[in-house]
Order: sequence, then C-alpha cells, then structure tokens
Amino acid sequence: MARPLKYKTEKELEEKCRGYIEYLNNGKETNEVLGISVMDRITKTGLRLWLGLDKHGYSDYKKRFPNPIKKMEDIIEDTWVQSLKGNNVTGSIFYLKNVFKDDFKDRYNTDITSGELPLPLFDYVKNRNHNLHRKNSGSEEKN
Repeated sequence: MARPLKYKTEKELEEKCRGYIEYLNNGKETNEVLGISVMDRITKTGLRLWLGLDKHGYSDYKKRFPNPIKKMEDIIEDTWVQSLKGNNVTGSIFYLKNVFKDDFKDRYNTDITSGELPLPLFDYVKNRNHNLHRKNSGSEEKN
C-alpha cells in the first residue's frame, strides 16, 4: 500500500520549496532575479532533506508535480553555474558534472549503431570474407 502524500498539491510543494530558499537566505541580501544569494550552496540533497524526501520520493514528486521541482533544479543549477565566476571553481565543476550529468560532461558517447538495421558495408565485408573462406576451404579439399 502506498504511503500518503506528504504534499497534496503542487502549490503546497512549491511553498515548501520556497521555504528552503528563505531558510538559506536567512535575511541575507538576495539576487533579485533568482531570489537567493549566489554565495549560498543550495543543493539537490539539501532540497530533498528540507522536503523530507528520499531519492525515490523526490523522483515520485518530480513526476507528479514537475513544475516546482524543475524550477528548484533550475535555480540550483544556476546558482552553481554563477559560482563559476569566482577563483576557486573546481568544487562547482565537480558538483555540476555529478548532479546535472546530462548537461555537464567532458566526454560525449556517439552511438554508431543503426538501430537494429543491417549495415550494408558491414554485411558486404562479412559476406565477402565468408565467401573467400569457403573458396579457400574448397580448393584445399580438391588438392
């Protein structure tokens, strides 16, 4: 049986998320656009703890009420990106690469498969090698 929802409406979840930002600001001067201080280290883990959710619960709420969660993730990402303006950016780069894996990475993997469709050149080479092998095998038997 599923546990009862901690946040029954999107508005309730959004207000709780806003509370996390207010908690971090704690009366500090805030960035007018984001509504948070760029110096604060807002994190996804901190948000989950503030909301009282584990990773699975967070994922469930992200599916149920995507708008407030996505907005918070955008704020978190932007805060860390803004921190790249400083002199010591190694930690920020590490955080961005690990938390926002799809957007920040050094390596790109290219899939060169054809989606289960035959590759004509590969089939040609494979058949050619097979035919050569059969031809060579057959000529040895005759000798």
